[in-house]
Amino acid sequence: IKDVGFWGEYAKAEFNPAAGSYDREGYYAQLMYDIGKFTTFYRYDYYEPKSTVTKDETTVDTIGLNYHFAPEIVAKLEHHWFNPEGSANYMQIILSMAVYFGE
Repeated sequence: IKDVGFWGEYAKAEFNPAAGSYDREGYYAQLMYDIGKFTTFYRYDYYEPKSTVTKDETTVDTIGLNYHFAPEIVAKLEHHWFNPEGSANYMQIILSMAVYFGE
């Protein structure tokens, strides 16, 4: 909608060769706002590797700022807050450059 954007994704995987088992679930939702060559955003991630032994879901809150040098070249600054269940919370800052090829 004009300069506001939304992305989201949900994924679920199941695998059970002779009860070796593999069961995962996760999703994210991201709200973005474009201001000239800048894009600001907030993203919420949820990931849960389901296990019969432990539950260790993780949520991540992210805020970020992207600068578009050109449509195919973007500098990205992200600040992540990780909230793993049963472990200490921690944060991470990432600075990266993305170059897109193709259309």
